Amino acid sequence: MRRFYTYILILFVALRAAASVPAKYQPYLAMVDSALEHQHEYVSQLEGQISVLRSQLRTTGSDEQRYVLCDLLSQKFYYLNSDSALYYLAQKEALAEKYQRADWKNEVLLSRGNLCTQIGLLTQGGEDLNAIRPQELTDSLKGSYYSMLIFQQTQQSRLSGTSSQLSTQLTDSLQKYGSFGDDMTQYWSLFFTYQGADRSQKLLEFITQIYQRLHQEKSQISGRAAFMASANYGEAGDEDRRMEYLCRSAADNICFVNRDHSALLSLISYLIEQDDVEHAYRYMDYIMQVQQEYPDNVRSSQMGQYMEQIYNATQRLTERQQRLTRQYLYALVALLMVLLAALFFLVRSLRRQHRQQTALSAANHQLSESITRLTQTQHQLQESHQQVSEVNRQLGAANYIKEQYIGSLFSTCSAYINKLDSFRQDINRKIKAGQVEEVLRQTRADNSKTRDEVKELNKTFDATFLSIYPDFVADFQTLLGDEEPLTTPKNGLNTELRIYALVWLGISSSVKIAELLHLSTQTVYNARQKMRSRSLLPVSTAEEFAAIVQALGRGKIAVNP
Repeated sequence: MRRFYTYILILFVALRAAASVPAKYQPYLAMVDSALEHQHEYVSQLEGQISVLRSQLRTTGSDEQRYVLCDLLSQKFYYLNSDSALYYLAQKEALAEKYQRADWKNEVLLSRGNLCTQIGLLTQGGEDLNAIRPQELTDSLKGSYYSMLIFQQTQQSRLSGTSSQLSTQLTDSLQKYGSFGDDMTQYWSLFFTYQGADRSQKLLEFITQIYQRLHQEKSQISGRAAFMASANYGEAGDEDRRMEYLCRSAADNICFVNRDHSALLSLISYLIEQDDVEHAYRYMDYIMQVQQEYPDNVRSSQMGQYMEQIYNATQRLTERQQRLTRQYLYALVALLMVLLAALFFLVRSLRRQHRQQTALSAANHQLSESITRLTQTQHQLQESHQQVSEVNRQLGAANYIKEQYIGSLFSTCSAYINKLDSFRQDINRKIKAGQVEEVLRQTRADNSKTRDEVKELNKTFDATFLSIYPDFVADFQTLLGDEEPLTTPKNGLNTELRIYALVWLGISSSVKIAELLHLSTQTVYNARQKMRSRSLLPVSTAEEFAAIVQALGRGKIAVNP
């Protein structure tokens, strides 16, 4: 009987600690978990398709066939690796320039503008879209063009954290040409066309049919269609179908290698509300891995918020476990007191002495097992606390780096404002004095001031970076060996080390690095290739080497108290 009560108590504790996600949603989460377990297989399949296309590209002799193959490769890389996608779009652009094909040029601008907008390079994406002449586009491409302009406005609002009102001209143009476009363009056209209480139902009839077809075709945008359906089910008040399609969207994005993780982020928010921290942390870990391989500046701004929510949920569960542990101990103490009282009365009878001794031995054995389980639970709590402490340390180091660079940014901006004001006063004074030739000389394009300012900016960056991580050059040298030591200016970095300093800070896109350092993309690519070729480590891709660089010296960052 005593053993029975012990088992009942343990079962009660387990039920109280279990995740509170409704059972009807567990199959949907299992679908996402299964996709995560096989994620590397799906990526390998896609890489196999890419390898075949690359082989065909190397052997083809026709420029038109090269254009088609580059288009297919850019589509395959579109949600896998943005740098590679931009590379093949550049190949398409070169062919378009060679043959002066305006239709090819517009296709490249549309694809690159959408990709840059997708990964948060809104300035470059806007330049590509603004370079398009809508009157030269077919009706089908016009629908995609206006849909992309609306998408860019939406991304700008997300990045700035403000809401913007879409222009009536854009939505009217999308409604006019949307029916000629692809599935998603048609959906957004209907989104702005339908009005009234039955709007969500009309959109659902369209998008669910599109999703079924795209899912059967194993399309990379299948998950996006499921996400739209989930949103419409949410507006219609059907929570069960909303959760189903939300999980379908997350699973399809993993299976068909689409790095858009909007569905997973929405799912993480729901899991945090339900205190299912295990699932939430697993999904966030996947998103952060994807963020390294396919950076999205818009989504990255949301990561800290979700990590904080997960941390708070973990704290709540830890406190709950501690309360349950105390209740368990109280119950054991109460049970022990009952046993001692029974023993006291039983030992008074000599005739039951042997039976009482046997019972006491059994009770002690059970108590020992319970203490062992409690000890194991305590060890698990200590390990969890150590993990949380490590996460806090990493967050503290990240915050310290952010604070250092924010301070440096404000100092640099203030200096440039002072310089600009001084330059303005100087120009104003010379114009008033009639010294026009001197003004023209100072504002010529070949004036060295810009180069000097770039050098000064690099010097400021070097000083700030080395103040945070003074051993960077020495640590980086260990990756290359001692045969050819790195040469750097005093208290500064050379171009290659400056590029990899930005990689260490989490900026792995060659396009973004070139923009920040005022270099060409090819220069950045060549510099990264040169350093990677000198590496002593068995790395085969730029992403692998970047991950190794980003791991350098993380434990050396000293956070100010």
